[in-house]
Amino acid sequence: MSTLTLKGLTSGSSVLKAPDSGSNEVTFTMPASAGTVLSDASTLDATKLSGNLPAIDGSNLTSLPQSFTGAVTATTDMVVHAGGAARKMFMGVSADDLAFGTYSSSNTVRNEHLKITSGGRGLSQFTAKVWARFNGSGTPAFGDSHNCSSITDNSTGNYTINFTNNLANVNYSLTTASQNWSIASNEWRLVSPYSMAVGSVGIQTVESYGGDLRLVDHTECMLQIFGD
Repeated sequence: MSTLTLKGLTSGSSVLKAPDSGSNEVTFTMPASAGTVLSDASTLDATKLSGNLPAIDGSNLTSLPQSFTGAVTATTDMVVHAGGAARKMFMGVSADDLAFGTYSSSNTVRNEHLKITSGGRGLSQFTAKVWARFNGSGTPAFGDSHNCSSITDNSTGNYTINFTNNLANVNYSLTTASQNWSIASNEWRLVSPYSMAVGSVGIQTVESYGGDLRLVDHTECMLQIFGD
């Protein structure tokens, strides 16, 4: 016969017996106070939970989907622990931008290392803030570029490259290059920067031919800028 025993917290009990040929017994211990028995349709009030709750063991989670659809909203940093090292994290720094970085070992200093803007720019010390390839002959035009808005044609062999987004300061590193030179004819060309500003940089394209230096319009000029 199956039985169900209801016991009080300190004393007293009631036994319910079912006309069954089995011998299973289930015991419930009831608190010495008024309450409501939960059913499978009940919900738990989180404010009523107290004491030591059992730890959640991830090994018991099964049948989890490998992908999901829809948006995930985070109101603070989403942190990934990397053992005993500084905590690695990524976060939404604004409505449009994402930042990747680390916390200090004391978790008091937040260091951004890479920011992805809504316009697709990657901002960091290891990504170029500006780069361009342009044709300076005739009407100057970009072949391709990043963070460049326009080219000002100042005069023969003299241009201003205007940035879409200003750099933080003028202490940036700039490299330039040019093609169309000939060793056989002792001709060489160079691209020289000047007037380095936060929102633009001046470029002069020079040619050496027969021992003379002169400004000329180059058909292929390249530049890259790294900095803050």
